[in-house]
Amino acid sequence: MFTHLEFLNIYYLYLQNKLQIKQVMLPIINEADISDFINSSSTAILIDFRSREIYELGHLPNSINIPACTIGFEIDEIKTQAEKGALISHIGGRFSDIANQISNPDQLPLFIYDDGDQLISFVLASLFQVVGVDVTILKGGYHSFRLYLKRFLQGYFWNFVIVGGPLGSGKRGILENLYLQGEQVLDLEGIAKKLSPEAFFSDVWQACTPEKFENELLWTLVSLNSKKIIWVKYDQPVLSDHALPQLFRNYLNDCPIIYFSRPFQERLDNIILEYSEKDKSVLHDSILKISRRLGVRRTQEALKLIDNNDINALSELLLSCFDQLYNYWFKQRESDKVLLEIEDNDPNKAVNMLIDFAKDNLRTL
Repeated sequence: MFTHLEFLNIYYLYLQNKLQIKQVMLPIINEADISDFINSSSTAILIDFRSREIYELGHLPNSINIPACTIGFEIDEIKTQAEKGALISHIGGRFSDIANQISNPDQLPLFIYDDGDQLISFVLASLFQVVGVDVTILKGGYHSFRLYLKRFLQGYFWNFVIVGGPLGSGKRGILENLYLQGEQVLDLEGIAKKLSPEAFFSDVWQACTPEKFENELLWTLVSLNSKKIIWVKYDQPVLSDHALPQLFRNYLNDCPIIYFSRPFQERLDNIILEYSEKDKSVLHDSILKISRRLGVRRTQEALKLIDNNDINALSELLLSCFDQLYNYWFKQRESDKVLLEIEDNDPNKAVNMLIDFAKDNLRTL
């Protein structure tokens, strides 16, 4: 990996070489603060120049990782090219290759960021200009993004309402119908699965880092209106609380709940259908990841059922286990937080009941 000093050497040699060819002004680098960046980021391409390891811990949503250390410049080679007077073509060719890797047929704005000191971003932005690619640097880099999100969460009173109910009760279908009717929805498990699409059951929370999940969660909140109801799918027994920002967790602990219930067999049928589509190895690994919640006996029993291809019994075992966890959590909630219980298994009717109730009650809370 390049040190900051090595990057400065590269940039110095680049400028020295360029000025030897012809007298030009130093490149002017575009910069944007975090608010301007967020306002235009939905129609922009984001490039993260940090290392792959750091990127995997947490990054701006939808960003592309091109680690600066993999760009391919060797210091000795740079010095050799500079002495030959061929540094511009050498750098230009390499950055042309990188630029060609970035699919941008619509000529969207290109933003870049590093860990926050901006040295790497400034050097690479200058080099991109050699090949005619205009970029904008995020002031403060990744750290400014993290600070903005935390302040954003603290700056508003959030009108959250939990769409609750035990595993398999159809909450995701309810949220999808709410969204189609123009309501604001927040699916916490859906966010985790977006980050770890191959994860299964409660290991979705272990498959992504807390920082990565927090970034995606708060980034989603930026697009929502805090003054209107935000329907939240929150499966606390499945969710690992360490993934949630403490302030956000406090909001959820205090917000009202709409509880959806379904008969056990109906929920079991839904779970069997979902798990029957999973590969045996995926099921096996996932059981091991949630073994602390299952306990030794149930973990061993679940693994044996997987080996015997008994998906029905496996589903019943897991559903019974998480029903116990959910019921325990639900009993800890203040009874006055549960505003409505809905048993209708028709998602359209259930959503209409929910919206009608909200118009008469929740909007004035």
